[in-house]
Amino acid sequence: MGLHANIYRSHYSDASNGGISSEHEQVTVVNCDGPFEPCDKYPPVMLVKGHHEFSIKIVPVDQKHLENTGEFIPTKSWYMFGGTFVSTSDSRFGDKVSEIIGQRVYSQCVPFHDRTETAEQSRWYD
Repeated sequence: MGLHANIYRSHYSDASNGGISSEHEQVTVVNCDGPFEPCDKYPPVMLVKGHHEFSIKIVPVDQKHLENTGEFIPTKSWYMFGGTFVSTSDSRFGDKVSEIIGQRVYSQCVPFHDRTETAEQSRWYD
């Protein structure tokens, strides 16, 4: 069970390259205590620690692992920030963020890493 959260984006164009945030307004954060199950309208995501001491991000769950085992784990694929954030006013979200980064936070809007690129797309930037 998890917690519903909202996706926040700029009013400019979508930069997720077809990620979850390009098709959805809300998600289910499955590693937060809450009463909700993910569904088509609220796809499953997870809060995970970032690469720096106090950084945190939201990533999609590994769909193959979920289909094979029924367990939610963070995706092992490379995802990057596509310009959207995830947040909710529910204090359980802040509690989980605090637990993961090891420091108390009181309000938060977490970057949503749901953008992927093919090798060809990433070469375009070279």
